[in-house]
Amino acid sequence: MDFLPVDPEVEKAMEKGIKRIKELGHTVEKVKLGLGVDLLRHFRHIFAVDRYLMIVEQLKNDPTKMRQLTTQTRRWLQIGDRVTGVQYSIGQNYLQHIKLL
Repeated sequence: MDFLPVDPEVEKAMEKGIKRIKELGHTVEKVKLGLGVDLLRHFRHIFAVDRYLMIVEQLKNDPTKMRQLTTQTRRWLQIGDRVTGVQYSIGQNYLQHIKLL
């Protein structure tokens, strides 16, 4: 991704995979998709709401499970609870745009 730093281990693994694909006779091209930081914001909204709905449904059946949630999961629940319908809708539209690339 051109808009975020990539972990050196991830970059190394990616290069190794690309090298192998080329060895197998395939062509690999680096292309710019024109995606920006908005991608992360919209993904975060969709991901948070989707997780929120799933987890809240399970908690309705057994509220004692709340104690088992990790700090990170609780944070995602807070984020998902604050995402508005408009934000989620924009994220879904953005996702459809990405699928067309």
